[in-house]
This record gives sequence, structure tokens and C-alpha cells, in this order.
Amino acid sequence: MKSFLLICTLLLSCFALRAQTKAIPDDLFFKGSLNEAIAKGKAENKRVMVMCSATFCGPCKQLERDVYPTPEFRELRDQNNLIMIYYHDLDKNDPDGIHSRFKIAAYPSFIVLDTDGNEMVRIAGCASGLKTFCDKINGILQPENTFEARKKQLQEDPSCAFEYIQFLREAFLKKELEETMYKLLEQGPLEDYFTERWWKSYYDYVTFLDSGVFQYMVDHPKEVITVIGKKKYNEFMFNRINRMINIRVTGSHKKYGEVRQIVQFIDAHPQFATPLSRFFKENIDVAESKDGEKLFEKALSWIKKVDTETRDIISQVGVSGFNFKTPQEIAPYIVKMMKQCSKYEKDPKAKEMYEKTIESYSRYLN
Repeated sequence: MKSFLLICTLLLSCFALRAQTKAIPDDLFFKGSLNEAIAKGKAENKRVMVMCSATFCGPCKQLERDVYPTPEFRELRDQNNLIMIYYHDLDKNDPDGIHSRFKIAAYPSFIVLDTDGNEMVRIAGCASGLKTFCDKINGILQPENTFEARKKQLQEDPSCAFEYIQFLREAFLKKELEETMYKLLEQGPLEDYFTERWWKSYYDYVTFLDSGVFQYMVDHPKEVITVIGKKKYNEFMFNRINRMINIRVTGSHKKYGEVRQIVQFIDAHPQFATPLSRFFKENIDVAESKDGEKLFEKALSWIKKVDTETRDIISQVGVSGFNFKTPQEIAPYIVKMMKQCSKYEKDPKAKEMYEKTIESYSRYLN
């Protein structure tokens, strides 16, 4: 009997909690296509806010639970004279071609269109809390925060460059951000763009070859070295190359095609070669093959294995420290490291791969 009562109590609690979760009002979002929403907006002199979400997006679900059902969110819509159209599962269904039309790079994304359907401004990501989120949306809806207004402000006052770059980052407009960054560095003065604030907010997040600052530093090494010094320049370039590779070969979504692009870049610019990039150059075919992926993951873990002797070798080689630039300087340490790491496995295929790698670097020893 007690067990029965306990079960009933738990069930009632679950129903009570479910009842407390408010549903999104049926009339909150526009029902119809994007073109129909734009036509309605033009007829009623209203802007359209395109709201992009995905089924796997945790912050999107948080907004559905804590923000969209609230009267405050409806008030935000009405006070700003908006038509809202919500795509809740763009990862599975995209009837209006939203991805190709707006180049969605992150979820959630919010894109504001004028009465003619032209993009005025966008923001990506989710601010936590109802008030913070509404304040953020209200902020981007202000006339001074449209793309055109921000660009004009930058042209008239170059000192607001940092704020403009942050603005593009929040919108996840990578292409425009990188192109703008390159132009800013070209215009100079360089001293203004190599301050601590710029390093922490932008340069430390460079993740691929198309980065504006990375491209500028490749194209204009002398100018940059004059400002920051050769040591910091080399550390940045070697660090970025290794990070570009690492984030593409770890995790569930490996991007070996982009690793090949990095290897090709190193072939064209050997002065930026790192031990890790050379390791991938020698073994990328093995890594990318179906049979070789697990083997390669083992190899990568061996390189990073932490015991006292290997840690010292890794530090010298540059997997976590970036001290060497030429094959001749790297070779003795690579050979030593590979021999040290190979003791952890007796896999014949692994041995063969290590022997080939050691052989490839041994030619630089003499």
C-alpha cells in the first residue's frame, strides 16, 4: 500500500511539473513561408525576425522553455513591430532555403529583415536569462546597430574598429570579419592592432588559414615583426598551425580535408612547419583511411603521452612548445620521441608506421 501511494505521489509530481511548463502560444510566430512573412511585413510596415534553431541545440530548447512562452517576449515582439518566423528544426527541415540564403553558422541565430526582405542585422548564440536575452534582442533592433550604421561609423571613426569586429563575431559573420580584419591591418597603424586587448579577444581564437590576421602575418612578416618581435611572431604562427590541426583531428567530426589544406600551406611556406604538421604530412593517408583511423588516434595519443621522459621530449619537439623551425633542428627529437613512444604498444602496423616516420626524419640527421 505504501509503495502504491509513493508511486501515485511521484506520478502526480511529474504531472504537476509538466503542467508548470508553459507552451509557446500558438499565435506568437508567423505561420507560413518566409516570402509570405516578408510580404505581410511590407504590407503592415513591419520588420521580420527570422529565428533559427536546431533539434540538437541545448540553448534553443532553453529559449523554448524559459523565454518564448513569456508575456515579456510577446511584448518585445509587439513593441518592436516585428513579425517573427521560427524554424525550430533547421538541421532536419529547411523548406525556405534558410541555410543557403543566410549562411547560418551557429544556433540559435536571429536575423532581422527590413520591409523589403533585406538583412539589417543578426546575432547568434543565446544570452542566459529572460531579461538578458530580451535586452540583447532589443539592442540589435536599435537603428544605430544595423550593419550599414556600424559600417558607416567605422568609416567615420576608425577608433571603433574593435567594437565593430566584436559586432561581427557576435553575428558569426566570419567571411566579412576576416576580410575586415585584413583591411584594418593594411590601413594601420599596426601598433593599434597588436595590443593585449586584440590578442585576447581575437588573435587567440584564430582557427584556420582564412583568418584575416593570420593571412596578414603570412603576407607581411617584416612589418609585424617590427611591431611585436620575431619571438612572439614565431610563437603565434607555430601555435596557430598546431591548433588548426588539433581541432580537426580530435573529437567525432574530423576534417582531414582541411588538414590537407594546412599541409599544402606548409609545403608552400616551410618556415612555418611544426613537428605536428610534419607528422601529419607523413601520415595523413593512414589517418584518413578507414582501417588506419584508430591506429592513427593511438599514434597521436602516444605523441602526447605524459611520463617524465616523454614530457621533456614533447616540450623540446614543439607539440606543446614551439622552438624549432627546420627539419634539421626537429629531426633528432622526433626520432627520439617516436622511439620512446613506441614502447607502449606491440601492434605490428603501429611499428611499421613508426619505422616509416623515423626513417623519414632520419634523413635530416646527417
